[in-house]
Amino acid sequence: MWRSCRAQHHLAVAAQPAATLVNFVEEDGAVQGTLDIADPYFNDSAGGYGHALIQLSKAWDISTGSSAVIIAVLDTGINRLHPEFKGRVMAGTDFINGDSDPADDHGHGTHVAGIAAAAIDGKGSAGVCPRCKIMPVKVLDKLNEGSWRSVSRGILYAVNHGAHVINLSLGGFASSDTLESAIQYAHDHGVVVVAAAGNGATDEPFYPAALDDVIGVSAVVKKDVFWSLSDYGDYIDVAAPGVGILSSYHDLNFGGGYAFMTGTSMATPFVSGLVGLMLSVDPSLDPDKTVELIRRSR
Repeated sequence: MWRSCRAQHHLAVAAQPAATLVNFVEEDGAVQGTLDIADPYFNDSAGGYGHALIQLSKAWDISTGSSAVIIAVLDTGINRLHPEFKGRVMAGTDFINGDSDPADDHGHGTHVAGIAAAAIDGKGSAGVCPRCKIMPVKVLDKLNEGSWRSVSRGILYAVNHGAHVINLSLGGFASSDTLESAIQYAHDHGVVVVAAAGNGATDEPFYPAALDDVIGVSAVVKKDVFWSLSDYGDYIDVAAPGVGILSSYHDLNFGGGYAFMTGTSMATPFVSGLVGLMLSVDPSLDPDKTVELIRRSR
């Protein structure tokens, strides 16, 4: 854990030898811990603007996350060989191909996972909760498509295998009883669910973001202005950077394993990473309290 250590300005008096009352007197100076982020895109005005916009470095003065906190990414899978996730990817599973290998054959899932939890490693950029563990659950196929059945099974799997946060950078305009039952199961077991608001520029409810027990996330652009294609409405809880976001990519031969993507899908893991940081500091937070704190401080 990195913390700023700021000393107050008081007079500092040196230790007093037996023969001398005071050796010298000087004004005490301020001291702070230093966390040097060498990841090239972290402070980049194009690729890393999201970190500055959410004032991430201030959060990291308190915590860069804990490996005890697990963020489940229900998506197209993940490239577990990507260096940004070294040693922090759990086994996961694949509800599209019916096996235990949630490999990413699209790129969306690896990108989302990087925004939430890419490492501070001197490469690419860094995720919001760079010490959190990642649980990859493949519920979308190579076309970035899935069903409520696959998503709901993924939610139950994540809850039953120890996830603390579930990221759903996906959704649809029609909900389902199966989905709502799975969301309720997650809430009842103390798991925070974060979901994308959708990219249709409409206030028509988008699920699961529109459900009561889900943190719905819309998107803003670089100047902290609402993105014109983001869905909106009373069900939205918070907005986060979502346009032109640079993050990890499943194809390590493409851009060195990094790519830009846009959408509320990208905004959502900023919030999931934030929840990861919050739970790293206070593991006792339940979903309702977590949502309350995020809404109150937005």
